[in-house]
Amino acid sequence: MDEQRRKDYLDLISMLLASDHEEEKKVLEDHQSLIDENLIQGLLEVSSLLEGNLGTETISERSVRITQEIALKLNLPEYLQGQSPRPKTFTEYLIYEDLLTELLQITRNSRELGESLQKTLYPLLLENIDKLNDNFAYVLKIWVENKLQIAKEQIEAYRIASDVNKFCGIVRDFFDITTNNTYKLYLPDIAIKGYQVLETFFYRNKFVREQALVLANLGCAYRERLRGDSFKNLDAAIASFENSLKLATSINNSNIINSVNNILSDAYAERLRRIQDETEG
Repeated sequence: MDEQRRKDYLDLISMLLASDHEEEKKVLEDHQSLIDENLIQGLLEVSSLLEGNLGTETISERSVRITQEIALKLNLPEYLQGQSPRPKTFTEYLIYEDLLTELLQITRNSRELGESLQKTLYPLLLENIDKLNDNFAYVLKIWVENKLQIAKEQIEAYRIASDVNKFCGIVRDFFDITTNNTYKLYLPDIAIKGYQVLETFFYRNKFVREQALVLANLGCAYRERLRGDSFKNLDAAIASFENSLKLATSINNSNIINSVNNILSDAYAERLRRIQDETEG
């Protein structure tokens, strides 16, 4: 995240905390481009750092309330308890970071040697299945953002992005084989966090084909998601597929166009069936 956008988030948080309830709604409406997970993280940091009263609410209470409202709007159930889904200590953060680094290194090595990623990654994923949770998703997002930002050459940043994209695909494949339903819930969300960071990277660097592909993958991950509102998940999937199709059409990539058209048709049909079922029910 660049410094200007970071400042924009801080300014918005200051405005929200200085507004009454009615003004708060208008402030949010006027800053739609900043209504995302980063804003939620900022609000939660404020709630833990600042003290004081704001009329009938404390700063902490208002920050948590706004966080929960935005989390509902964005379909992020992991934030509904008013807490950030991230490691509680730096030591715990390093445990997740070390695991992620090892997994991504195996991903790169296996690809270069032509080894099966299922054979090389699945044993480590199974061994650490208790860590495949919201904390891991948070660390993945932060780690990838940082690594892409500090990469000295674009080719290295591209290699990192390729490794993460492949790893997210393995996480989604792992969803189909694991029988542990407790941790199965988190796997699509882990992939979603990774794909979202990659989509921003490819957009910023004008890699149109790669952006189209990762948006298609993001749509598939939303369709597979078990958490949150199922209709919102499906709508998010369809939006990703539509954006992917627009990009693929802009570069006339027939392979992506045909593939996404087929998936999008299935998604449209699924949404129509759900609407019909609700109407009949």
